[in-house]
Amino acid sequence: MSNKDGTEIPVYTPQSQSQSEEARLEGLLESITGVGDCTVMVTYGEDGGVEGVVVSAEGAGDMNVKLKIIDVICTLMNVDGGKIKVYKKN
Repeated sequence: MSNKDGTEIPVYTPQSQSQSEEARLEGLLESITGVGDCTVMVTYGEDGGVEGVVVSAEGAGDMNVKLKIIDVICTLMNVDGGKIKVYKKN
Protein backbone atom coordinates (compact mmCIF):
# COMPACT_ATOMS: atom_id res chain seq x y z
CA MET A 1 0.00 0.00 0.00
CA SER A 2 1.32 3.47 -0.78
CA ASN A 3 0.23 7.05 -0.14
CA LYS A 4 -0.27 9.85 -2.71
CA ASP A 5 3.44 10.59 -3.12
CA GLY A 6 4.23 6.92 -3.78
CA THR A 7 5.95 6.09 -0.49
CA GLU A 8 5.08 2.77 1.05
CA ILE A 9 2.74 2.66 4.03
CA PRO A 10 3.20 -0.37 6.26
CA VAL A 11 0.13 -2.58 6.45
CA TYR A 12 -0.30 -4.44 9.69
CA THR A 13 -2.13 -7.73 9.71
CA PRO A 14 -3.02 -9.48 12.96
CA GLN A 15 -0.16 -11.92 12.28
CA SER A 16 2.44 -9.20 11.66
CA GLN A 17 1.29 -7.31 14.77
CA SER A 18 1.60 -10.51 16.80
CA GLN A 19 5.11 -11.17 15.48
CA SER A 20 6.12 -7.58 16.25
CA GLU A 21 4.76 -7.80 19.80
CA GLU A 22 6.50 -11.15 20.32
CA ALA A 23 9.83 -9.71 19.13
CA ARG A 24 9.50 -6.67 21.40
CA LEU A 25 8.60 -8.88 24.37
CA GLU A 26 11.56 -11.18 23.66
CA GLY A 27 13.89 -8.17 23.64
CA LEU A 28 12.51 -6.88 26.92
CA LEU A 29 12.65 -10.26 28.65
CA GLU A 30 16.22 -10.89 27.47
CA SER A 31 17.25 -7.59 29.08
CA ILE A 32 16.22 -8.89 32.51
CA THR A 33 19.05 -10.44 34.52
CA GLY A 34 18.93 -14.22 34.46
CA VAL A 35 16.44 -14.69 31.61
CA GLY A 36 18.99 -15.27 28.84
CA ASP A 37 17.93 -16.15 25.30
CA CYS A 38 14.18 -16.57 24.97
CA THR A 39 11.41 -17.21 22.48
CA VAL A 40 7.83 -15.96 22.92
CA MET A 41 4.60 -17.05 21.25
CA VAL A 42 1.31 -15.22 21.82
CA THR A 43 -2.06 -16.53 20.67
CA TYR A 44 -5.12 -14.33 20.24
CA GLY A 45 -8.83 -15.11 20.22
CA GLU A 46 -11.30 -13.95 17.59
CA ASP A 47 -12.06 -10.90 19.74
CA GLY A 48 -8.38 -9.89 19.64
CA GLY A 49 -7.79 -10.68 23.31
CA VAL A 50 -4.81 -12.72 24.43
CA GLU A 51 -5.66 -16.42 24.73
CA GLY A 52 -2.26 -17.56 25.92
CA VAL A 53 1.46 -16.86 26.07
CA VAL A 54 4.27 -19.42 25.97
CA VAL A 55 7.86 -18.49 26.77
CA SER A 56 10.93 -20.65 26.39
CA ALA A 57 13.88 -19.07 28.23
CA GLU A 58 17.37 -20.22 29.18
CA GLY A 59 16.97 -18.98 32.75
CA ALA A 60 13.50 -20.41 33.35
CA GLY A 61 14.93 -23.23 35.47
CA ASP A 62 15.28 -20.63 38.26
CA MET A 63 11.89 -20.07 39.92
CA ASN A 64 12.65 -16.37 40.60
CA VAL A 65 13.40 -15.77 36.92
CA LYS A 66 10.25 -17.64 35.93
CA LEU A 67 8.16 -15.46 38.26
CA LYS A 68 9.74 -12.29 36.82
CA ILE A 69 8.84 -13.42 33.29
CA ILE A 70 5.24 -14.09 34.30
CA ASP A 71 5.01 -10.74 36.12
CA VAL A 72 6.30 -8.80 33.10
CA ILE A 73 3.83 -10.47 30.75
CA CYS A 74 0.90 -9.98 33.14
CA THR A 75 1.76 -6.30 33.45
CA LEU A 76 2.40 -5.55 29.77
CA MET A 77 -0.38 -7.61 28.24
CA ASN A 78 -2.98 -7.32 31.02
CA VAL A 79 -3.39 -11.09 31.03
CA ASP A 80 -4.00 -13.51 33.90
CA GLY A 81 -0.96 -15.51 35.00
CA GLY A 82 -2.87 -18.73 34.35
CA LYS A 83 -2.67 -18.02 30.62
CA ILE A 84 1.14 -17.90 30.70
CA LYS A 85 3.43 -20.92 30.52
CA VAL A 86 7.20 -20.58 30.95
CA TYR A 87 9.63 -23.38 30.15
CA LYS A 88 13.40 -23.81 30.32
CA LYS A 89 15.04 -23.51 26.92
CA ASN A 90 17.57 -26.17 25.93
